[in-house]
Amino acid sequence: MADNTQTLKDMAEDFGGADAKYVVTQSGNTWILNSTDGTGERFLYIDSKGDYQVLNADQVRRSYITNAGGTAGIDALRTKLYKANYMNETEFKLKDATAFNRAIIDAARNVSVEAVTNYTDMATPLTQSFDSWLNKRVAMAGSSGQPDSGINLTTRMETNQDIDEFFTEYLGRKATEAEKTDYYNKVNAEEKKAVRTVKVVGGKQVSTGEQLDATDYYRIRASVLAPVVKGTAIEDITKGNGKIAQDVAELKAFAADYGVKLDTKQALDRVIGGLKPGGALTTGKLDAEKTSIREMSKAFYGKLAPLIDQGVKISDIANQFAYYKGQMLELPDTAVSVFDEDIQAALKNDGKDGVMSLTDYQKFLRTNPKTKSVWLKTKGAKEEAAGYANAILKTFGLMG
Repeated sequence: MADNTQTLKDMAEDFGGADAKYVVTQSGNTWILNSTDGTGERFLYIDSKGDYQVLNADQVRRSYITNAGGTAGIDALRTKLYKANYMNETEFKLKDATAFNRAIIDAARNVSVEAVTNYTDMATPLTQSFDSWLNKRVAMAGSSGQPDSGINLTTRMETNQDIDEFFTEYLGRKATEAEKTDYYNKVNAEEKKAVRTVKVVGGKQVSTGEQLDATDYYRIRASVLAPVVKGTAIEDITKGNGKIAQDVAELKAFAADYGVKLDTKQALDRVIGGLKPGGALTTGKLDAEKTSIREMSKAFYGKLAPLIDQGVKISDIANQFAYYKGQMLELPDTAVSVFDEDIQAALKNDGKDGVMSLTDYQKFLRTNPKTKSVWLKTKGAKEEAAGYANAILKTFGLMG
């Protein structure tokens, strides 16, 4: 914009809604402020009053150099860019002009993206000047190559992206504004505590303390997600296509294959138990939970433990009994499951070695009070009864 008196209305026109002139987009691994008319990347020039102009790269570079004012001001700007880690030590000491210009563009890119993201996410007016923003970055980063605090806070834009991706992966939806704020606050709070101090001892730099690593950020994301999951109806979590829903379905199917009953709540509790670094959700394989289920299966079906160790599923054996039960009782294929009480009786075969033989199973179905009445009504039973009757009649010479 050409004028220097921006209002919330101007910001809304420039950055808000479907008709925004400029939006934050990703270009490779970099976030930029992009024009929606196809003319490319844009930068904010924000003066000491907090008023802004939207410029191209060369314009914003020239504006910040002019704003620095003279050799002393330019040297001060170069020093700040160096201390904020936009230039390395060699570039700074040699007063490398190319590196200096690049550093201004990089810093302007970051302040532009952060300012617009804060406005679109939290309606925060663009009032922080470039100089004020850069001073904060210097305070966070410390003097490069000198004793410093080593604090490097993640921006709101970055935390929003991280938690959105995490929630989309696990719940099948993006994070709410409240969840984004929760994650941002937790990340920055821990980053401030995880200070890496660099001291000069005997002419050498010595680092103490640890900064956050990928495991820490995963833990923080999980701490935001876990209470959300616990406070959401099970059906709302498991009906989606997020990783949690997929893992719950996978675990229930796996348990059924091994003859272990696992309802949705039990499966969800097991899945959420892996919501930690190194847990089941990290790998998506649920290996630990599956091992536990196999051990339970071996306890339930002790006679089949050697087969389970060889990779045989309880469902592989149960399906054979289900087939013959369906055939004998003339039931549809889908009417018999591994948890059917007759199949469970055949698998456990109390008091005898191994599972029931097919002959014993057929006899069991014919004599078991719960299935005998069903079997007697089948076509096969009637034909068998008719065959017996004919044989008796032949025996007494009443049929030829």
